Amino acid sequence: MAVFDNVNYTYSPGVSPQVIQFYEKTLLKNAKPELLHGRDAQKRTLPLHNGKRVNFRRFTPFPAITTSLSEGVTPDGQTLTMTSFSAMVKPYGGHVEITDEMQWYMLDNNHKEAAKLLSDQANLSIDTIERDALHAGLNVQFNGGNNVRSTITAAHKLTAGDIKTAVRTLKRKNAKPFSDGFFHCIVHPDVVYDLTDDALWKDISKYQDQSKIEKYEIGTMYKVKFFESTNAK
Repeated sequence: MAVFDNVNYTYSPGVSPQVIQFYEKTLLKNAKPELLHGRDAQKRTLPLHNGKRVNFRRFTPFPAITTSLSEGVTPDGQTLTMTSFSAMVKPYGGHVEITDEMQWYMLDNNHKEAAKLLSDQANLSIDTIERDALHAGLNVQFNGGNNVRSTITAAHKLTAGDIKTAVRTLKRKNAKPFSDGFFHCIVHPDVVYDLTDDALWKDISKYQDQSKIEKYEIGTMYKVKFFESTNAK
């Protein structure tokens, strides 16, 4: 979210402070809640004057100890091993040029429409960048005998069996569910069309506690919570 909190604004001298304030509030209000692909991402604060890269570290879990301790003998120390990941901060943005005369002569509030369009563009841009980063990973599970992304076609539909297999893979790798007790999956409306035909699909309308339904949540299956996005791949 710091992308929106640290924007450098530039304006023409004739633009009124009221318009500037409206732009800032509208961009923040409309764009922040829409970042679906980054909802579960790890977030780090990059202080000023600390370069462009942020480092993430993943430590390797220790194996089980099955040998009992011997009296008077201190066991050998264990070595921490970790995998390091880095992300580079990059600027993205666009603007609309509106002259100061338009505020006085035009009947329509074009600056309001422009602010809404820019906030939608900011949302789509950041969500797409986050989506592409997620899909660039090497941990991929295919269905229908595929093993290459380029061979996937519209005929290869996601099924309940694929979801069940994916959950088994995650559990065997000791992957932890999120704090709500579910794994999370972002799907396109075309995938939703296929999954909702399955008898095992549980729609949000069948939830006992409707108050816990999250934005864009559409249902669950095999301890996986699904979120719908037209920007999903």
